[in-house]
Amino acid sequence: MRSTLSFFAAVVSACALSSAAWAQTVCTQLVDNTVLTGVGGVACATPAPNLFNAGTQYLRRYRFPTSCNPPVGSILTSVDIGHAQAQAGGGAGSQPAEVRLYTAVPGGPDTYASYTQVRSENILINDGTNVIINVPLTNPLPLSSVTGLDLVIELRIPDGIAAGNRFFPGINAAGETASSFIAAAGCGIADPVAVASLGFPADNYLLDLRFTSSPPPVVYCTSGTSTAGCSPQISASAQPSVAATTPCIISVSNAEGQRSGLVFYGLDNSGFTPLQWSATSTSFLCIKSPTQRTPPGNSGGTAAQCDGAYSLDWNNFQATFVAIGQPWAVGDKVFAQAWYRDPPAPKTTNLSNAVEMTYVP
Repeated sequence: MRSTLSFFAAVVSACALSSAAWAQTVCTQLVDNTVLTGVGGVACATPAPNLFNAGTQYLRRYRFPTSCNPPVGSILTSVDIGHAQAQAGGGAGSQPAEVRLYTAVPGGPDTYASYTQVRSENILINDGTNVIINVPLTNPLPLSSVTGLDLVIELRIPDGIAAGNRFFPGINAAGETASSFIAAAGCGIADPVAVASLGFPADNYLLDLRFTSSPPPVVYCTSGTSTAGCSPQISASAQPSVAATTPCIISVSNAEGQRSGLVFYGLDNSGFTPLQWSATSTSFLCIKSPTQRTPPGNSGGTAAQCDGAYSLDWNNFQATFVAIGQPWAVGDKVFAQAWYRDPPAPKTTNLSNAVEMTYVP
């Protein structure tokens, strides 16, 4: 029966893409990714009239930043796939599929042996024609984790002959900026090849990447001045992520040398006005109670000089300690500030300014 398999195309009507719920950076290689055109893509399938899919993989390869250039700090949170026709056998109403993401060395071959799988999502595709589907990633992928690599997205349709499943990918024939790829062992193609090389130049697959990005952490409030004339400045390297996949380092620079100190944080600053640390202090408490302390450290540097610093690995702290705010959810706020000892100062301590962070996926 396998010897009768070949590539067949579906013909269906067009359908537009509904607007996305989130404002995101969408990486696409289609000239027009808002609509699927009337002529559906090909599949390795049994002969007509059955046209049961014998197992076909559809792929695109994104090169950063040539064909995909989301903002620094972005996270891949979902992908878009399309189908021209999906019809499960036996009236099941849906059929299984898998979305995979691989990394690949730029300029390397398009072979599965050269790909490294980094994510996988098992999905069910409901019956329909010309449908665009958004697939959220259970474990979002930080852009930083694929720096210097290509990212390959693959839609894998398993052998559906026994179940009587039909599947043809969604395409837009208006053109593409990079090749669409196909693989199908049942049709003699073990590794991905450009589908245009098989005689299907209009098979431009809709396989898009959706990156979520957020504004950087916001520094606010006023830093106190130490008795040595130092005004510590706090910052965060990135917004923290719920999945802890994005490095988040809270740093305090320009601190007075050889002083013990720590970072503390709170969760809700609504309606809060910074409070002067004491009547004669130059510092302000910028965070509303309740607050959580993190482990203390020494600023290093030189005594009475402004070359000291503090650093907190936020992800490591959250993984090591039970603390307020856990478990975190997307959109949760964190307000962080540094406290340090300064014996000649009022209250014998001083404070930095503060930073506001917002959790991303």
